[in-house]
Amino acid sequence: MAGNSTKTLESGLSVLRRPEGYLAAGYPRFMGLFARDALISSMELMHYDPSVARGTLLELARLQGRRFVKSTNEEPGKIIHEYNDPAYISREWFWIFRRYRPWLKLGVPSYYSVDSTPLFIITASEYYRHHNDPKFIRGIWGNIDRASSWIAEHVMKGGLLSYKRIDDRCGLASQSWKDGPRNSFEGLRGNVAVVEAQGYAYSALKAAAELGDEIGMQLRVDTESAAEAVKESYNSLFWDRGAESAVAVANGKAMKQMSSNVGHLLFTGILDRVQESQVIDHLFSRSMYTAYGIRTESSDSNGFDEKSYQNGSVWPHDNWLIAKGLKSSRAHLYRKIRDAIMKAYAEKGTIPEFYGVSGSGKLIPDWRMSVPPCNPQAWSSGAVISFIIER
Repeated sequence: MAGNSTKTLESGLSVLRRPEGYLAAGYPRFMGLFARDALISSMELMHYDPSVARGTLLELARLQGRRFVKSTNEEPGKIIHEYNDPAYISREWFWIFRRYRPWLKLGVPSYYSVDSTPLFIITASEYYRHHNDPKFIRGIWGNIDRASSWIAEHVMKGGLLSYKRIDDRCGLASQSWKDGPRNSFEGLRGNVAVVEAQGYAYSALKAAAELGDEIGMQLRVDTESAAEAVKESYNSLFWDRGAESAVAVANGKAMKQMSSNVGHLLFTGILDRVQESQVIDHLFSRSMYTAYGIRTESSDSNGFDEKSYQNGSVWPHDNWLIAKGLKSSRAHLYRKIRDAIMKAYAEKGTIPEFYGVSGSGKLIPDWRMSVPPCNPQAWSSGAVISFIIER
């Protein structure tokens, strides 16, 4: 199925592939299992190699939360954030790359992620849609049920899927995908709801109900009602406060930032057509769109830095998720994003974790970025493979 143009990408992914079938996030810093990265990579590679999705779902099902543990943020039904398996991770590597996060322990999963649980359900649903494997889905149905309950219970408490850092000395300050150094959410306190997680929650709850109906399995909670609760809260707490700029709500107060986060909602079904059009206008505005992809943050924002980790750089997986929501309804915009990422891949000769685009519209060398990007990075390589084979 894949042509010669995928060979280099395949070689990079082989460095990250584990015998269980999942992909480690990226070399050299993130060689463990990161659920968010692994699930998005699985979706990117769904047509290319469905065994990645199967292996990822099975391993995450095995590690799914069973009890409440404050030190790791484990909760019943919750999907992990990070797990460094001592079968593949040496103590030397762990000390070099993970010692700055003292709450992590080799061989002990941590659960500091608000979005990996809905992404688990979304990935399972997409696997079923593409490969019609009800036996596999029935085998992990208990995990899907528990994940659905975790989302629904959180949503019904406050209307949004949120997280709260229990201890300033323990765990990630930001528990969405923008969880890197000096990220924009570090100053937020209390219950924090990020915009893309609301779309993921809505999509996951709807998908769980549909899966159950199609394969004849029951859920313990009313996911349809929970999904509508998320949508109603999203519209009142995010959309009514500025569609393009409200990226997080903390203790009822909206944080505004012109960013790419809202673009993830395009594939989730939470937006109506008018909302979709406004989000698209924002994403393809002069301050967001470049010839090499959509920036993570607008060049008009106060914190913008094209060389930063997540405050203005371009991330291929971020663009892939946005493109995913445009493919069926606005194919010309899907192609515009695809061609931009492929242009970066062609000119760089590789596709790193992220890259910068200067104010004059030129690619910035990786060595000039504030943090050296990982390469290979699973969800970057997966994005390009997806764009190649689905042209």
